[in-house]
Amino acid sequence: MSYKMRSLIFAWFASLCWIQWSNDINVLQLISLLVDKATTKADVVIADRSLTNEFYMRLEGEIAGQPVVMNLHRDSSEFYGNYYYKGSWLKLSEVNSETKGTYILSEEGLNPSTSTVFLHLRWTGEGFVGRLTDEGKNKSYALALHETYPPGSARFTQGFYHKSAKRKKQDQENLKVEFQSQYVFPKDLSGRNGWLDGMLRDIQGIDRNLPWASGVAKRGDRNIKMLLSYLPEDPLADGSVNYSNYFDMSKNTILYNERSFVVLERQFSTYVGGAHPHSSSTMLCLDLLSQRQLRLSDIITPDARLSSILEACFREQYGLKKGQSLTKILFKTRIQPNDNFFFNDRGLAFRYNASEIAPYGEGELTVFIPLSKISRFLKPKFLSRLSIKR
Repeated sequence: MSYKMRSLIFAWFASLCWIQWSNDINVLQLISLLVDKATTKADVVIADRSLTNEFYMRLEGEIAGQPVVMNLHRDSSEFYGNYYYKGSWLKLSEVNSETKGTYILSEEGLNPSTSTVFLHLRWTGEGFVGRLTDEGKNKSYALALHETYPPGSARFTQGFYHKSAKRKKQDQENLKVEFQSQYVFPKDLSGRNGWLDGMLRDIQGIDRNLPWASGVAKRGDRNIKMLLSYLPEDPLADGSVNYSNYFDMSKNTILYNERSFVVLERQFSTYVGGAHPHSSSTMLCLDLLSQRQLRLSDIITPDARLSSILEACFREQYGLKKGQSLTKILFKTRIQPNDNFFFNDRGLAFRYNASEIAPYGEGELTVFIPLSKISRFLKPKFLSRLSIKR
């Protein structure tokens, strides 16, 4: 059975299941029977199983009739992730925990705004069915997703670690420090996964000689000691009224996982005094075939026209008309590509952290460029890997 036929089956049953849930009619088992023989030798589709408290899933299917790819994470603290179809990523974050077997996630673009779009997901044993609701437009659409790993994709284990400490037992609660890490690592070390595992360890300062959980805990102990050494005797002396707890938190999110590429977003938030925390994101584009981290020059030929295309996309995405100065948002009248880039097979994006090119209040800025606008600048080898023709 083809992927398209499998997706149609899921989409058709999504609406039916939504109606039947309230009556506890288990039509979801029928889905499994219909798609049992739909798996091709090329794809690894996960068999029926229970939904665990910690996981990373790569999902494919349809939302509102559009084919999508979703990277979904869950740890002991939350659901989070992203999905994409025609172009840029849409972020997902948990609105509330499970209610009668349904998980509700909010959707937003790469540039945060108040979301009125929600995904209502119900686990089937091998994927999710449910609805996407757009409260702003008063519309609702069926969705159906199944977990699958095509050739060139990697399977990951999700991890979560949190620890807090006080400098002294008699210290008040507002003198606490915290360390938290939401991380992923390869499920097995076969083939190129051994290199990937080592790369992820080195990037995060995890001891290669320890299991991941022990290595993260060791790093947490080290950072806790550092935070305690920074903690002032009077936590309010430097004006830290709203952030009396010092903390170091990080979160890893898979953005793209196929064609032997793994694109990872690493988010950091640290507070060691002052008016506000320091938050940033670092993008890692890892090539499992060449076993190295990609640079921008590996995928695109430097060209002055790229800056003009980047500026045009920035204006469109941030509501600046032609002729309006970029200084309405940015520090300067020009915006240039940086090394903090990421991609999927729809486009290339650049992330600018808070205060990098604009005042802190603007937050982080992300500009997405469809590959169709820059295909003539892309390296032939990169185009070939993405199966894209000029």
